[in-house]
Amino acid sequence: MNNWNVLAVLSVALIASANAQDHEPYGRDFWRSDAPAQAAVEAAKPRTPPSAAERRALEERLREMELDGGPYADGLSEPLFDLGRALEGAGDPEDALPVYQRALHILRVNDGLYSPRQAPLVRAILDLYRTSGDLPALDDRYDYFFRLYGSGQAPYDDVRLRAALEYLRWQQEAYRVGLPGDQVGRLVNAMELGERILEGVRVARNVDWSWQRDLVLTQLRTLYLLHYEVAPVLRMQEQLGQLRGSPIPALGTGQNSEFEDQRAINLARSLEGKGRSLLSISLPAARAAGADELARIHLELGDWLLWHDNRRSALAEYGKAEAQLREDKQAALLEQWLGEPAEIPGNGAFGPIEAEEVAVIGFTADYRVDARGRVRDLEITPLAGVEPARANGLSRRLRGTLFRPVIAGGEAQTSGLLTRQYQLED
Repeated sequence: MNNWNVLAVLSVALIASANAQDHEPYGRDFWRSDAPAQAAVEAAKPRTPPSAAERRALEERLREMELDGGPYADGLSEPLFDLGRALEGAGDPEDALPVYQRALHILRVNDGLYSPRQAPLVRAILDLYRTSGDLPALDDRYDYFFRLYGSGQAPYDDVRLRAALEYLRWQQEAYRVGLPGDQVGRLVNAMELGERILEGVRVARNVDWSWQRDLVLTQLRTLYLLHYEVAPVLRMQEQLGQLRGSPIPALGTGQNSEFEDQRAINLARSLEGKGRSLLSISLPAARAAGADELARIHLELGDWLLWHDNRRSALAEYGKAEAQLREDKQAALLEQWLGEPAEIPGNGAFGPIEAEEVAVIGFTADYRVDARGRVRDLEITPLAGVEPARANGLSRRLRGTLFRPVIAGGEAQTSGLLTRQYQLED
């Protein structure tokens, strides 16, 4: 076997080894079905479409308003929006889209490009692309939506900050659904953009803590995704470099350019520090917002450190969260956050993706979580109709999952026997 074949075999082995060292990305293809779901970016509000008679009345109203005030009359946007909803509700999304776009254009003519009255229309257009499954078009529209609301720059108001959050969260979703293109580069760009927005928000000093907290936690999700993507490649690069006696070029991840791979790998070397800094810098503002907000940041910092196998520092952060909650007599939060084990990451970084409809199979899992955050005494029972052999997939994932252990008196404890329901992608 020549040297290149040896290197190829070693590469395959090291890839398997590198991936085996990663913690299981909880939420990516399995999740608890008996736990409260992660809150959506924007809660979907059920719409009751107008009846056929109401739709005809809308169309007549539009004609009358156009005759009275012309094609750009200020009041036209509202009935156009209602007509678009009627068309959408009647199963005609292709007809609804130009109606929404016309209403949006009229608002811009009358109110200017940055009118907050555009938000419901822009959101309706985004929803149409999402429900139609045209994710590349949705991706393009999100770029426009973000530019429309200031590209994450000051002055910061609720409309601009909400747009920035939605845009950053869309970048995460676009990565997870596997849109074509440089996905590692997408995450890196989202991370750098989040850094710039957070810096601007902190300098502004007049932004409510709730916005800063949501930006921080969204940024943390990006860092989890980025770490999962590039950390195994970084370890493989370092090990192969050692085998050959000198550094080697960045190893491609399959879809990305060598430049972008190297960019991501360089970032991976400092990811733990970036996450630690992101949360640590937020502590003073969280402290001013209240004990529960401060405890939340300590908790997230503990999870991030434990994810990077920095157990000692993680336990210190959990202890600080516990102390804050006890001092503030937050017994319910103390039990929820530290009284029972929690799968890490618990912030929805890896999914599941709300836009996807996937077949799932269900299981009951009985187990304990030890003081190091690992599953012990695992027994899995498939739900009715599920082949027993399918339990192997969930067993493998749960054993690879890192848990925040029970914390009492600042110390990690082995939990009692837990019984939980899980769903696994079929």
